[in-house]
Amino acid sequence: MKVLDINSLKQEARRNPDRNKRISAYDALKPYKDDPDMYITFTEIDKLGINPKSEFNTPIGIYCYPLKEIWVEYDIESKESIGKVVPFAGKHPYIWLIEKKNNTNFIDDLLCET
Repeated sequence: MKVLDINSLKQEARRNPDRNKRISAYDALKPYKDDPDMYITFTEIDKLGINPKSEFNTPIGIYCYPLKEIWVEYDIESKESIGKVVPFAGKHPYIWLIEKKNNTNFIDDLLCET
């Protein structure tokens, strides 16, 4: 798994606001929208990791959305917005772009019965 911090890209562009326009999450993620190995996840803090004290009754892990699928499913292209349209955790302030590597442990779909 490789994590690309789009949050720092957005901050970097603001260091010289007269020369660099602010980069939106939409613009930062758009180059990756067709890559089936790219995923995004949202966090409340500027950190990506596993929370062993999660309030949810689910297996502990990093849960993410396949970027290519949500780009189509939530019509990201026409809305030019990511977080506001993604239903779970989309309103969190930090978005992480994760690249799936071939040699990592990865569960494509986890179905839990209640």
